[in-house]
Formats: sequence, structure tokens, C-alpha cells
Amino acid sequence: MKQERIWPLLTACILSLSIAGCGTSAPVRYYGLVPVETETRFPVTEQFVISVGPVRIAEYLNRYQIVTRSEDVSMKLGDYDRWTEPLAKAFQRTLTDNLATLLGSDRVLEFPAQSALDSGYQLPAQVTRFDTDSTGAAVLEVQWTLRTIDDKTILPARRSRYTTRVAEPNDYASIVAALSELVGAFSRDVASELAELP
Repeated sequence: MKQERIWPLLTACILSLSIAGCGTSAPVRYYGLVPVETETRFPVTEQFVISVGPVRIAEYLNRYQIVTRSEDVSMKLGDYDRWTEPLAKAFQRTLTDNLATLLGSDRVLEFPAQSALDSGYQLPAQVTRFDTDSTGAAVLEVQWTLRTIDDKTILPARRSRYTTRVAEPNDYASIVAALSELVGAFSRDVASELAELP
């Protein structure tokens, strides 16, 4: 008698699990930072060469999910909205591409290119904030310096802060576009400094 009751119950459980397993989850969307498109140029000499990086990022950003800030002190991870590559790598590559465009030079190389250079500059950076909040504000805070390949300081370490508005604060494509704009603003400041070097 007990067996006759168990089998229908067991069958119902298996059927429920099967139905639950067949449910579809939301598709994951992937995003990447976009280099600048600009007519502005900060020309440098043909001898100019720079290795961009290493770029390091704050640990709270060190994940594939895109991080945003909520109204309070909490952070939100975009479970279905992710970077296509580690953010530090994406930031470093985009900064390198931006500087190559702004300086009009093909001798803007990505770290660890300095290991193959006899002369030139190196641009290390530490990103301490790179996110948006619920009001639509996007913020980049970055510490950086400039030195020669043989480790002589050219520009003392400094902290730069950039802000812009996100067109649609709840849309991840708009969020990434705003963050890309901030990398572009930082790139222009760096290019301006580099163009003044002897």
C-alpha cells in the first residue's frame, strides 16, 4: 500500500524538476569599451615611443559583470550584462588605441612592450573608480604617472577625476558608452601632456 502511494508522488516530483529545468533564462549580453573618434590631434615626433600600462583596477571592478551603484551604499552586478574581457585589459587596450589616435603615432604600444624598448616612456595607471550610479552619473577616478623606460619620473603621480551623464541610466549600452567617453577624456589629458614632452 505504501509503495502505491510513493510512486505517484515520486513521478510528480520528477515531472516538476523536468519542467523547471526546461525554463529559459535571460540571454547574456556582452559589451566592450569603444575607442575615441576625433579630429583633435596632439602631434609628437617620429622618435616618440610609449608603453601604455600596466593598468590595474580596484577589486570591486575585477569581475566580468558590469558594476553600477544603487541609490544607497550598495552595488549592483549586471548578471546578464558583462564585459567581453577583463576590465583592466579592456581599459588598457582602449587607452592605448585612444593615445595612438590622438598622438597620430604608431609607436604607442601596449604594456608589456617596454621590455623590448631601449628608450621611450611608460604610463602605468591605477583605476580606483569606474562606474555609474542610479542618477545617471558616470565617474572615472584614476591615479597615474609618466616615467622613462629606465624608471626615471617625468610627471609626478597624480589623481584625475572625470564625470559625465549617462543618456539612459538603466540601459547598459548607454552605461558603456558613457564609460568609454570617460576613458576618452582621460586619454585627451594624457595626450596633451605627452605632446609637451621634449
